[in-house]
Amino acid sequence: LRAESRVAELTTSPKTLAFGEVFLEHEETRVVTVRNTSRVPAKFSVPAQDALTSQLASWTATPDSGTLSAMDETEVVVTLRAHHLGIIRVPLSVVSVGSKRPPTEVALEAAARGPLVRFFQNLDAAMDETAKAANAETLRDPLTGDVSAATLVSTSDSTSG
Repeated sequence: LRAESRVAELTTSPKTLAFGEVFLEHEETRVVTVRNTSRVPAKFSVPAQDALTSQLASWTATPDSGTLSAMDETEVVVTLRAHHLGIIRVPLSVVSVGSKRPPTEVALEAAARGPLVRFFQNLDAAMDETAKAANAETLRDPLTGDVSAATLVSTSDSTSG
């Protein structure tokens, strides 16, 4: 008596899912394609994110499991939320259920930015800096170099000027 068991092989595309510039604590969505490159049906799952990488950015995958016919493919919607500023790279795994092979990895990449906040001694100093910035374009995002409107915060109220 002889038996042979085949487990489906899965691939993902793209290998790096680029979210580009994302705003801190806001969700962005992209799509990963999961392909069954085998001639047998496949079951796949996307394991939960580990606690360490979820401190940098958290993600969800929908659907997080499914069945693919032979030579079939499906789209998995990935939603990312950055929790820290800067360049972020966190892994997402796709497992071929029943396979002894390592999971297929997708790198989720983003450049997370947040609001620019500058503190001034008083409102007059803040207004002067705003006027200079409008003329000289000196308020630049430290991550991207983009000129943008900064949020001005005075350390005292306008009456103490």
